[in-house]
Amino acid sequence: MSQKEFADKVGLKEQQIQWHEANDFAGVSFDRILDFMEALNAKFFIKKTVIGVDSRNTSSLFSGRRRKETNNAVKLK
Repeated sequence: MSQKEFADKVGLKEQQIQWHEANDFAGVSFDRILDFMEALNAKFFIKKTVIGVDSRNTSSLFSGRRRKETNNAVKLK
């Protein structure tokens, strides 16, 4: 796929794709990464691993933030 085709798929200009590539995609938002992955039909998985902490009690990891658990995922508010 050319940079032009890729740019069209993610709704950017070709020059923006070139700039991201030249900067090793540094500073790209997670949402933009998801756009890139969707355009490439790529999939990824995230596995949460907390080392040295009792996984049944991770409340100390989120001090100062309210946390809401949904479907075994933690969302910070």
